[in-house]
Amino acid sequence: MNRSKNVFPIELIMLLSVLALCLVSGPTVASSAEPTGLSMAQRLNGKWVRRDAPYRLAITDIGPNGAMHSSYFNPRSIHVHEANWTIQENRVHLFIEFQDTHYPGSRYLLRYIKEKDALEGEYFHAIQNTTYDVAFVRMPAQ
Repeated sequence: MNRSKNVFPIELIMLLSVLALCLVSGPTVASSAEPTGLSMAQRLNGKWVRRDAPYRLAITDIGPNGAMHSSYFNPRSIHVHEANWTIQENRVHLFIEFQDTHYPGSRYLLRYIKEKDALEGEYFHAIQNTTYDVAFVRMPAQ
């Protein structure tokens, strides 16, 4: 028995139906109402100052996959060894680690609070083996 003669028209009809549905529905586009991780992270671009001290953080070049550039001043420049962002629980989180004199392995773990336009989290001072609660606010544009 040659089944291909009986099955071929059904397969052709199914294929044409799928193609027709694709043409009618068009390409799938992400909703602009829901921000992507990258667009959420790009809100971090700018200059920030710690609430309790004149320590400044500059964030630039937010890119995909957690890429970012960061500079830190306390008040002199402190070498940023690693800086990246992630999305956790629908919030942007930052990791910034220093490798400099008096700061080897010290780091910030921060999250962006959209409602306050602030960065909040912890600072770990490696030499002192001490963790502090910290917050940064955005510096006004000059």
